[in-house]
Amino acid sequence: MSFLEQKTGLLLKFECLKCGTCCHEYEFADDTSIKRIPVFPEELEKLEKYATEHDVKIKFLEDVVFPDLKNEKILVITYKIILEGKEKCCPFFLASCGCRVNDFKPLACKAYPLAQKKVDAYHTTMDLDPYCKFIEKNEEQVKNCSQQDLISSFPAEFLQSKLLMEKNQEIILVLKQLTFQGKISIPDTVSTDQMNKWLLSWEREFLDGLN
Repeated sequence: MSFLEQKTGLLLKFECLKCGTCCHEYEFADDTSIKRIPVFPEELEKLEKYATEHDVKIKFLEDVVFPDLKNEKILVITYKIILEGKEKCCPFFLASCGCRVNDFKPLACKAYPLAQKKVDAYHTTMDLDPYCKFIEKNEEQVKNCSQQDLISSFPAEFLQSKLLMEKNQEIILVLKQLTFQGKISIPDTVSTDQMNKWLLSWEREFLDGLN
């Protein structure tokens, strides 16, 4: 019997409340807590296509990038959705129905309320976002839950979170392989001024174009 079964006598099952909390900027957001909705390049194409067809005003900003000294290019790993407007909300969210791109929304959104928690440069763990309304509502039940409880109570989201984690690990592996093969050269450290200079002058490249 799992922790959640012992605690409640029932197996808690996650149900999205379509409240939009995950689609809005945190009220307490500052430079260290601004929300990131990471979008991989292949996800970006689908979102841009939908936005164009349905006249959705959306902006993306390069998020995770690496300077490639060998080819003098910026390797773009992910973008992020800019949360603009008075409500600082994802343009794909509607209060009447929730996410308009639910079928092909970013992997990070599909995994919510499970979030990737960075341990170090190469390792991440899964954690629950305490600001999710469902999590707030069931705070006692989910407190100190084990990984098995996450699998049982958030089966679809756990799978997506695993896929996200594996994708990030695959990207790290590809970067290491390309470096070993001498196809790219990523500096260990770089100054902010130098990075800004490269961002302004170098062309962009995706990992798919280097394999």
